[in-house]
Amino acid sequence: MDALAGFLIAAVALAGSPGPATLSLAAAGAAFGAPRAVAYLIGLVAGMVAVMAIVASGVVGLLMALP
Repeated sequence: MDALAGFLIAAVALAGSPGPATLSLAAAGAAFGAPRAVAYLIGLVAGMVAVMAIVASGVVGLLMALP
């Protein structure tokens, strides 16, 4: 039970902390304004979707190769 409590505390702390994309988006918004920050956000999301698609295709390929 102690391990579960530690895991839950760590999970909540990590979920609530901003990542590098959030911090860089805030910096871009402060430096260049909202319209350019929205364009930056679209780029961040597009890159994240591309990486997730590549990873998903690799996982599917791995699962298909297993008997």
